[in-house]
Amino acid sequence: MGKGIKKNLSGNKGFSLVEVMVVIAIMMIVVGIAALSFNIVSNANVSKAANSLNSSFATARSTAMAKGLDAGTLTIKVIGDKTYCYIGSAADGYAATANQMDQIASAAISVELSASDSATGGAILPEGYVAQYSFRPSGGMCVVSYSGGTPSYSDYTSDSCVCYIFKNKKRGARAFIYPETGRHDVGIWNF
Repeated sequence: MGKGIKKNLSGNKGFSLVEVMVVIAIMMIVVGIAALSFNIVSNANVSKAANSLNSSFATARSTAMAKGLDAGTLTIKVIGDKTYCYIGSAADGYAATANQMDQIASAAISVELSASDSATGGAILPEGYVAQYSFRPSGGMCVVSYSGGTPSYSDYTSDSCVCYIFKNKKRGARAFIYPETGRHDVGIWNF
């Protein structure tokens, strides 16, 4: 019985070149599909971040028109390597933690600030960045600042726009708002 097993094993010479080539080709196809899927998801996340912030602009503006200036304050914060937003009172937004806010961008997406709706780059938002915008029920946008722990509202006087830029290595997207009119939109481009 031992001689029969040895005879079978000694006749086995391994895989043929064709078999190895077929396996390598299949592995290359699987790796290619996985890489393409990762790029598609990553590009979709850039667009999603800009659309999420654009939606937050609209929600904050609607809330301010319905409930008043402070109720519609949009807070944008960078906590760790993620960017978050919060709609509510200025004081609550300033004190909000990551668990109380909506995440709009992850570490894989660069978030920058510019004053042009056609910009493709700006100042990268640092850890600890906080910006608060509120909307007057009559129209127009305010910047929220603090004096002695109490929020104060000043009209946004620049005639340019507020533009947040979201980027990865292949795609960029802008969420921008014009302070004097409240018009907001999203622009997307590929590199």
